[in-house]
Amino acid sequence: MSDVKTIAECAESVWAIGDLLRRDLRLDEYNRVILPLVALKRLEQAGTTKGLSAATLITSPRGLAQSAWASVPTELADLLDSLDFGSTIDRLDNTVKTRLADAIGALDLGPDRLSNKAASDLFELAARGLSAEGGEHWTPPDVTRLVAQLVRAGDARKDGGAIVYDPACGLGGSLFQFDEHDVEGPRVTLCGQESTKRRSGFASSARS
Repeated sequence: MSDVKTIAECAESVWAIGDLLRRDLRLDEYNRVILPLVALKRLEQAGTTKGLSAATLITSPRGLAQSAWASVPTELADLLDSLDFGSTIDRLDNTVKTRLADAIGALDLGPDRLSNKAASDLFELAARGLSAEGGEHWTPPDVTRLVAQLVRAGDARKDGGAIVYDPACGLGGSLFQFDEHDVEGPRVTLCGQESTKRRSGFASSARS
């Protein structure tokens, strides 16, 4: 199956999870819950969460959930704090929590199915479908792919590598074009920053 079709199928599954939140949350609050859980699910399947699962985090007592975040990357733990994840989850009905845990648990976002670049594309696509915020602009994949090809073809690659810096990296889609299609020889060093921990946390979690 092609990456495009796989990403589309995963995004549809993520968007469908949003339907579970309609009774308890506003549309602009969906991302506070779903996208961090998607990021954690990715890390979980990559084996980097030391046994902590996204589904368990939903139904665990709040104190346990907070302490369990010591086992995941700092960027993602900071992301949970910035989104007020615990308080938002507390507002969900217990039945909704159970259904949400089941839905997140059923997602397959592992490295065998999604590369780092595909995971980043999924986060961006899912964020667009769940976001009610304005003022966010997404660079078309064809543009970022062309930029990656031009940099890789440049003299910097021949001189021992290149450093690519994106000052508005969003969820990391542009940077992952370099990571996914790197060729033999010196690797490209990727650097990025964002205005909020929410976006930078998603980008960090995709690079599992």
